Amino acid sequence: MDEQHAFERINLTTFNTLLQQYPKVVPEKLEGLERQRLTVIPQAIKERDPSYITKDELVVLMDWKLAHGKFRPSLRKLIQQNDEPTVKTTSMESFKEYSSIPSKPPSEARVKRMIEMFSKLRGVGPATATLLVALCDPVNIPFFSDELYRWAFWDAPATAKGSGWKREIKYTLKEYLQLYPKVHQLKARLASESGKEISALDVEKVAYVLGKQADPPPAAAAKGKKRKSPAQNSDDESSLGNNPAWAAYARNFEVAILGEERVAELDREEAEETAAEREEREAFAKTPYMRGLAAAFERGFGGKGSDSERDDDAESTVSKKRKKQKERSKEGD
Repeated sequence: MDEQHAFERINLTTFNTLLQQYPKVVPEKLEGLERQRLTVIPQAIKERDPSYITKDELVVLMDWKLAHGKFRPSLRKLIQQNDEPTVKTTSMESFKEYSSIPSKPPSEARVKRMIEMFSKLRGVGPATATLLVALCDPVNIPFFSDELYRWAFWDAPATAKGSGWKREIKYTLKEYLQLYPKVHQLKARLASESGKEISALDVEKVAYVLGKQADPPPAAAAKGKKRKSPAQNSDDESSLGNNPAWAAYARNFEVAILGEERVAELDREEAEETAAEREEREAFAKTPYMRGLAAAFERGFGGKGSDSERDDDAESTVSKKRKKQKERSKEGD
């Protein structure tokens, strides 16, 4: 990273230059979700007395989070499993807690309490909870985004699992409570230059711009590169991992191998994956068994046909495999 962009050293002029680039960096197809997250939903919350969010708004915010960052389709399913009264009551309690704070910014203990309250909802872990808490105060509450965390801890010692824009994030409350004061230190330093307050939301936006500049779109990054084999692709989250048909295919095999209960448990915990769970999932995806399935999938279903047709084919293949397994067990094989 350029010295002028470093979290601990960036000045107000550079910060504002990057901030102005944010609208151009966000994909055009996400403009509607951006408007909902930044304007429509916060305004709706302000107009309610007491403040709360609806289930529909929660789903839209999750759509924004998934489209803006790492796509995890299971999170949307979990969010939709919350009922309207629970979403309303939980958000009302958390926003009430925030309104009772005598001075801003709130202490880490207060922020921790609000995050824990929102985390009672299905599919809501620490990162999503910070997105919800930030709705009532985007000036002081930073959203726990990948780009913001990696930018803030850029100079931290590298780990075995990456550094810089590839640094591993465990999405824990502990990590957020380490990030929270760093964001406020940056805000205070920039405010001393400008004479006016800098919002946590603007810090998040600058982090997003820096992250996207360092990680060009797949088409640009792949230009001139030889296409990977299916086996190589199974290691790459940007290839088959983002293919909806393959996701459905792999999901069915997860259920077949791990069982419904274990997969449901992983879904709940995947709201913000822990390192151990990620290792388990990634290790399973890299086994020869799953590599072979990836290769077979790409040969058999990765070509022509609609996504729904490929999904049907994948499900049919799963059913046939289960049937064969049952027949073998009956035969004592």
